[in-house]
Amino acid sequence: MRLFGLLILATGISALISPRQGNSECARWCAAHFSNPGKVCTSLAAKGTGPCYECGPAAPQPPRKLLCNRRCIPIDNQNCGRCGKVCYGGTTCIGEQCVCSSGKTKCSGICQNLQTDPMNCGSCGTMCPNPKSCLAGKCRCPSGTTNCSGTCKYTQTDNYNCGSCGTVCPNPKTCLDAKCRCPSGTTNCSGTCKYTKTDNYNCGSCGTTCHPGKKCMDGICT
Repeated sequence: MRLFGLLILATGISALISPRQGNSECARWCAAHFSNPGKVCTSLAAKGTGPCYECGPAAPQPPRKLLCNRRCIPIDNQNCGRCGKVCYGGTTCIGEQCVCSSGKTKCSGICQNLQTDPMNCGSCGTMCPNPKSCLAGKCRCPSGTTNCSGTCKYTQTDNYNCGSCGTVCPNPKTCLDAKCRCPSGTTNCSGTCKYTKTDNYNCGSCGTTCHPGKKCMDGICT
């Protein structure tokens, strides 16, 4: 009764607390949440201030603050919607909920950019195999490579995908600048690599044959 009397005697109290709340509601709330309500809560409520107006029944809806350990504290990333609720994983407290910023999605509790994240590309849990990277929500081969049946290939130097996917360089040719070329020290004779310094049928040049009894040495039939 003493608590009710404090509110009733306060000047202008009926104008400070909305009719919906009623004068007695702040008194009950202060008594329930503070060990010394008259000093720290009820007397302030009589003036239209204090905890009842900050985080109690007379606070704006939704409340601007939370009552935590008998103190009104702001609703923020450390106390999002309830005392001690921390927003983790890059989330931010919006509307008393921990949410990801625009353009990000929560995957396993962490905000991820599905447009660029190789571990969550396009959707949570979709991983891009190495060396692919995530671009615009798709797993794509890095610059300078070509997607050959789902695998990134360097078609400039790949003996099995030379210049284009599936183009194989026959031995001993190797892929160089996207062309199947003969190795150093050999000559391309009608598509076949020949050692013209020692080849009796291509001695010194393609098609030069050494007559019987002669042998090709250093490109000369001797």
